[in-house]
Amino acid sequence: MDKNKIKKKIINLLNKRKKIKKDTNFKTYYYLDNGHIDSIEIMNFVIELEKLFQIKLFNKDIISREFRSVQGLISIVHDKIK
Repeated sequence: MDKNKIKKKIINLLNKRKKIKKDTNFKTYYYLDNGHIDSIEIMNFVIELEKLFQIKLFNKDIISREFRSVQGLISIVHDKIK
């Protein structure tokens, strides 16, 4: 799966929780730091990601700085799907 398809699916998951502004720069948008997903919701989000992409996210993935941004999350998912 290419990164554009992954991006669309991740954005759809995030938009289910709270709409992202259309002019958002996903390379610099840190959805966790901006309160898009709170600490309680994060586990449900991880479960949804794992099911959607048929991957396993480990603690090292979830606590990484990369996981906190949309662009970083796209890279994590892309690497796991390969």
